[in-house]
Amino acid sequence: MLVDWSQVQLVLLDMDGTLLDLHYDNYFWHQHLPQRYAQIHGQTVAEADAYLTARIEATRGQLNWYCLDAWADYLQLDLNALKKETVHLIRLRPDTETFLQQLQHLRLPFVLATNAHRDSVNLKFSHTNLPRYFDHPASIVSAHDLGAAKESPDFWHALQQKLNFKSENTLFIDDNLAVLAQAKAFGIGQVIAIANPDSQRDARLVPGFGNIYDFAELFSEQNSAQATVTQATCDR
Repeated sequence: MLVDWSQVQLVLLDMDGTLLDLHYDNYFWHQHLPQRYAQIHGQTVAEADAYLTARIEATRGQLNWYCLDAWADYLQLDLNALKKETVHLIRLRPDTETFLQQLQHLRLPFVLATNAHRDSVNLKFSHTNLPRYFDHPASIVSAHDLGAAKESPDFWHALQQKLNFKSENTLFIDDNLAVLAQAKAFGIGQVIAIANPDSQRDARLVPGFGNIYDFAELFSEQNSAQATVTQATCDR
């Protein structure tokens, strides 16, 4: 049993790699950006890739790793303009809308909790149906709003203060091992990993957590009775 729905009062959802196909981000940072950086600075793609990779690894897991403003200043590039060059790759994971509709049917509140910069959130919302499901400002929280990345305990303390949720009655879904581990350490009651965040890369199991390839796995026959109980509780 992956999720005990009878204990869930709030669902926290990652964006990139969970609701959205991570292929867009992987392609942009590891292929498109090195190519464009090389063109702009008169370097080979290999030189640009080596430079960018070193910088990316040096800041991984920190808030600036996710900050478009910080990267734009450091690289002296208009990253928002460059990211728009590959918007055709922005897409929801195939089962995302069905899952969000199921949560709505169960009347379970859900919040987008993302490390992504607000400009990135806005760009992706403008090219997907996510605004249909996250139509209230309180339903979207960026780590940049709270001043700490999800890899930090400071994020979780600030998020709890902002949303006033019970950790033990919260379900969190993400694809990042470090983030999942921090959520578990904070006391989030149920933590689930996405095993196939990028449709163009092989799936990989995230160790130490229940893994899913499709959100439908969370609503298996085994869980259906508990989901009914959850809905009945919310209806009262």
